[in-house]
Amino acid sequence: MPTRIKLTARGTAGHGSLERDDNPVAHLARAITRLVDAAQPVALNATTRAYFAEFARLPEYAWLQPLMPNLETPAAAAEVRKHDRERDAMLHTTISPTMLAAGVKINVIPNSAQAQLDVRRLPTESMDEIYTRFRTIIDDPAVTIENAGGQQMPSTEPSSLTTPLYLAMQRVFEAEHPKARTVPLLMRGATDGAFLRARGVAIYGVPLFAREGEPRWHGNDERITLTNFRSGVELLRKIVLAVAAP
Repeated sequence: MPTRIKLTARGTAGHGSLERDDNPVAHLARAITRLVDAAQPVALNATTRAYFAEFARLPEYAWLQPLMPNLETPAAAAEVRKHDRERDAMLHTTISPTMLAAGVKINVIPNSAQAQLDVRRLPTESMDEIYTRFRTIIDDPAVTIENAGGQQMPSTEPSSLTTPLYLAMQRVFEAEHPKARTVPLLMRGATDGAFLRARGVAIYGVPLFAREGEPRWHGNDERITLTNFRSGVELLRKIVLAVAAP
């Protein structure tokens, strides 16, 4: 669940030649460091339990199998992070500082400093729980936490895995790749499908594009190959036909 937050540190403005204990830039830097260094609680749900159980059966994920009984413990989660940051992001709320703003001149200590953080909370957590935990981690009265605005998505139940559409997708995937496995996925990003799910519409994601190394979402070289694009469109066409003309 996208949960953008803004941290604001306040202090006393003054000349840069005199060090100040209430320098808001220093307080803000410490607050950010404490947040990103803190281990966030691990929590599984029906989707991630099914996802990890299926992945642990794959030969290339044999390292995951012994971790499954204790996957919700900090030690097991840390081991997942060492092997695969993509899977690690599904286990807990994630925090990424993305924007900073402070000061007008290099020789002037500002009276405030701000940071915006892209927080993706687990669907089992509320915004109030996030704010309470973050305030405890930061532990600094000079720093406040508030909502940074942006689109607020509803928290909804996962779509059914027994609808005609889901079953048709499963048949298409298995026909395309005999070893294909269809599993539920907790996205670390977000989807506008949340608004449709809130209206009772089942929403599913289709793996249109083969993985080309690290995902390039929002990177300065965001792109896919033409081969992936063409194969993805063809896969969608087959799914439409499987549903429309069984």
